[in-house]
Amino acid sequence: MSCFAIFDVDHTLLDGSTGKELAVMCVRRKLVPVSVLWKSLVLYFRYRIGLLPQSVLQTGIYTLRGVSLQALSQVAEEIFDSHIKPKLFLRALEFIREERRAGRTVLLATSAPEFIVQPLADCLDIEYLLATKFEVEDGLLTGRFQGEPVFGRGKEQRVLEFIQRQNADLACSSFYSDSCFDLPLLERVKEPHVINPDLKLRRVARKRGWPVYRLREVWTPK
Repeated sequence: MSCFAIFDVDHTLLDGSTGKELAVMCVRRKLVPVSVLWKSLVLYFRYRIGLLPQSVLQTGIYTLRGVSLQALSQVAEEIFDSHIKPKLFLRALEFIREERRAGRTVLLATSAPEFIVQPLADCLDIEYLLATKFEVEDGLLTGRFQGEPVFGRGKEQRVLEFIQRQNADLACSSFYSDSCFDLPLLERVKEPHVINPDLKLRRVARKRGWPVYRLREVWTPK
């Protein structure tokens, strides 16, 4: 039975939020109004302090109703080299290499939209990606999710279904995350790793003796 090394993305693999970087650039390109940026920043703050119910996510995505998915995807690809790749944590990349040497297959599991994270998965040669998808009609976002967002219990369920399809086992797998919203999955794996945690997750990790890492140094591509 195969084992996986599962990685969250924002604040775990990289210093910051992929969604926030996208929102800033979309405002600059006038794809979305400034109000979308402010709402995304509020969501980001609530996420970081552990006070983000899933119902709020639906309200947030509704503000993108009518935006072209192709245009968003193009912006995501354009900002990857300049705004995402330079923020990758050097130690996080070492974690990926170590897990691969240990025989685990790498999986990215993130609440970030799939079109934002796909360039990162391609860059790191990661085959498996679970990310949030937006519903699209005639090339435009409807303001609804396609299926369950990969967040909290939704992430746990998506990963469990994936692991079952792969005939793999969480009992020999690892998971790296920064967020208390990922506690359901951290509690299921053999090796939970806590990266740059929020306050709630830091407290839980200390109580349970999970390893906690403070990553600061970012990768400098040659």
